[in-house]
Amino acid sequence: MEEAFSQETQQQQDQPSGWDWKRFLLPVVAVVTVGILLAFAFNNNFFQGSVSELNRTLPNVPYHGVYDGFFYEVPSQVSTARMILEYYGDERFSVRNLLEDQFYAETVMYDVDGYVSDVEEYGHERFASFFRDAGYEVAADAPDVFILDYIRHFIQSNQNIPVGVSLEIDGEENTFVNEWSLVIGIHDNTREVVVHDFLYGNNYRISYEEFLNRYVDGSAFAVWPSEELLAQGTLTPKAYSYPERITAMYIAPPIFAKRIQALSPQQDTMSDVALLDLWEGIVSDQRFEDLHPGYQLSVYTNLVEVLFRLERYEALQEIIQSKMMPINHDLEADYDGWQIELSEAYPTLQEQSFGSLNVMLANAMYLSGGSVAQARQLFEETLAMHPGYLEEAPPFRVLFPVFQED
Repeated sequence: MEEAFSQETQQQQDQPSGWDWKRFLLPVVAVVTVGILLAFAFNNNFFQGSVSELNRTLPNVPYHGVYDGFFYEVPSQVSTARMILEYYGDERFSVRNLLEDQFYAETVMYDVDGYVSDVEEYGHERFASFFRDAGYEVAADAPDVFILDYIRHFIQSNQNIPVGVSLEIDGEENTFVNEWSLVIGIHDNTREVVVHDFLYGNNYRISYEEFLNRYVDGSAFAVWPSEELLAQGTLTPKAYSYPERITAMYIAPPIFAKRIQALSPQQDTMSDVALLDLWEGIVSDQRFEDLHPGYQLSVYTNLVEVLFRLERYEALQEIIQSKMMPINHDLEADYDGWQIELSEAYPTLQEQSFGSLNVMLANAMYLSGGSVAQARQLFEETLAMHPGYLEEAPPFRVLFPVFQED
C-alpha cells in the first residue's frame, strides 16, 4: 500500500504546477461544437452562395393578417400560407380551402403556463407537408444559432424567397402567444429584420435583438416552386406595393394578443366569471375604441357569449343595444387605413354582423322574459334577409332556445 501511495505521489509531482483539466478541456469542447455546427450548416446549404452582409427587402410580397378585415377569424397559419401562395402567383387554393381543409386542425397548443408546447408538430412541419404536396421545394431545418444567416441566404437577390417564422408576442401583463409571420427583408446596416407580421402589420421593422428574443426555436421554413410546378405555367405572380403602416398597427397588437390568449385552449380551465373579467378588461381598454368597428363587434360578441352562459340577459341586451348596434354600419368600407378584403370564406361582413346581433338580441329578449312575439319577429326578419345564416353561424347560436321553439 505504501508503494502504491508513493507512486501516486510521484505522478502528482510530475504534473505541471496549477494543472486544471477543465481549462484544457472546455476550449476543446467549444471548438468541436462550433465545428459540428458549421459542418451541419454547410451540409444543409445555409451558407453556400450566401452573402455575409445584406440590406434588402423583397419586393411584391402581399400582406395578410388582422388588418385586412378578418380580425383573427382567419388564423395566422392561413394568412402566412396565403402570403406565400400569392407571392408566387399560385391561385389554386381559396381562403375557404386553406381554412377548412388544410389548416383547420392546426390550432396552437398551449401548456399550463400559456406557452406553445410543441412547435414541431403544430408548426413548420404542417407547412412543409402542405407545400410539398402542392409541388414546392421546402427547407425546414434551419439551425437556430444561425437563423439570421438562414434569412440572409433566402432573401438575397439570387433567391428571392421569404421565410416563415413563428414569433412570440408579448401582449402586456404577462400575456404571451405565438403567431406565424413572414420575413421579407433583412438590413445589416440598421440591424433590423422586416416582417409581414400577423399582429404588428405589413413591413414591420424589428431589431435583431427583439427578433431573436421573440423567435420560436425550430420554427423557420422557406418554400419555393419546384421545377415541375414552374413547368406547368400556372403561376402568375403580381406586383404588390407596400403601403404605409397605419396607426392601429402601433396600438392594437397588445389588445389582439389578449384576445388570442382568451380564445386559446387555456380558457377551458377558466370559470366564466374569470373570462368575463378578461373580456371586460379588453373592451374597457382606452385603445379599444380606436380599432375597426368590425373588430370591436367581433370582441363584443365574445363578451356576449360569456354573458349568455352566465344568464345575464339584461346586461347582454344593454351591450348589444348601446355598444354594438351604434357601430354596426359601413363595416365593409375602409376605416382609418384598414383595407377590408372580403372573400368566399364568409358572408359579407355587414350581413354576418347584422345576423349575429339580431339573433343574439332576439334570444336575449326571449330568455329574459321579454316579448316572445317581438323576438320571433326579429328572428324571422334576420332569416329573410340572410337565409343561409343558420348554416354559416357558429353552432352555439343554433342551440339558442328561440331556434328550438315551434
